[in-house]
Amino acid sequence: MSVVVLLPIFSLIVSMFIVSLPLRTGLLKGQITLATSLLLMAGSWYIFLNPVDTWQPAFPPHYPDLLHAFVPFMIFSMDGISGILMIFTGTILPVLAIGAYVYEKRSPSGDHFYAWFLLSAGLSFLIFSTHHIYTLLFIWGIAGIPLYMLASGNTEGLAATGKKTLILFGSAHGLMATGAVMAVALSGSPFIDSILLDTSVTLHRVSFLLLLAGGLMTTGIIPLHGWIFGFGKFATSRTIALMPLALMRFTGIYLLIRLCHDLFILDFYSKLIVYILASFTTFWGLAIGYTAKQTVIKMIYIHIAAGGLALMGIATVTTAGLIAAVSMATGASAILSVRILFYEPTLPQVGRKEEGWILSVVNRLENSGYTDLYHVASKLVFSIHRPLSRLHDGVLQTYLVWVVAALVILFLLNGILYGH
Repeated sequence: MSVVVLLPIFSLIVSMFIVSLPLRTGLLKGQITLATSLLLMAGSWYIFLNPVDTWQPAFPPHYPDLLHAFVPFMIFSMDGISGILMIFTGTILPVLAIGAYVYEKRSPSGDHFYAWFLLSAGLSFLIFSTHHIYTLLFIWGIAGIPLYMLASGNTEGLAATGKKTLILFGSAHGLMATGAVMAVALSGSPFIDSILLDTSVTLHRVSFLLLLAGGLMTTGIIPLHGWIFGFGKFATSRTIALMPLALMRFTGIYLLIRLCHDLFILDFYSKLIVYILASFTTFWGLAIGYTAKQTVIKMIYIHIAAGGLALMGIATVTTAGLIAAVSMATGASAILSVRILFYEPTLPQVGRKEEGWILSVVNRLENSGYTDLYHVASKLVFSIHRPLSRLHDGVLQTYLVWVVAALVILFLLNGILYGH
């Protein structure tokens, strides 16, 4: 079996073993995670320096047809950008593991952090290596589980952060599913390197924008950045460093690169939409970061601004822009992760800076929540939901949710059974 597939399988096996250990053995779990991270780093560098052939399972002819039908979904290999992001991920994992282990000595974990750590790493490797867009979509959906579990907690702030993260991730994933089915139906191919749709066609652009939602959410592009702020305010340092700063950022950047460079040919208007989002995110993140009082919050908004700059580089669809984007995203993630993990106890409280009227308006808008899509959408939903609840005691909206869910399932099944 190829090393490309062995790495995520190894991560999954070790994560399951860690779950079986008693909760009180946090230091032992940290040591196992560190050793596993070093092996994953070695494996990622091996793959990068020794390119492997495409791997897919081969079942004997007498096996059930159902197994043979799954073969096209299980194609994994490395190419240029996926290999680069894999070694960046593999290299930062031991750093994150060391930081988590140091943090464990100060504040023992009462959850399965290390299991989610390795599971997320393995899922990231699978995302980087898969060639089928439906497989990418499936793995992407599973990646939301450890993100939600690490965001949630017993406190009110963590519970709210977990719920918000799950809703944003799930909503973006639903949009991605629709966009993926459209892309396959319009291109006639389910493979990432052979879709190549021109967004000057309206339906192609709609498919692009729907798939773009997943990359914008995980990268933290405004107005889909609110979950990162919740992590920064309520989650532990090791959780912040692992998910929004590292693994989610790397997978988000990977998806954005694939969308802009491989799956679609961007026309002027598609590029303009991406440029506007990137520019606004960069300006807004830097403005809020400059005036933030707490250093952790300041760093979170710098991270968001770096995501905006990376998105702008990706949207140029040039080699120079791609290099700049990957360097910006991975460099900022590594620096901020190390800063939060190893210097968190001595983070100073930054004094209030003098603000001009522009920065004052920016801060007021950000604090009001109206730059956060989740906040705006929840206000709209509850303005409709509450009157319906009073009228129909919640039955009507539950029925409507099931109708919509059934339509989505039928749409996806149609694409799988009669498409690709």
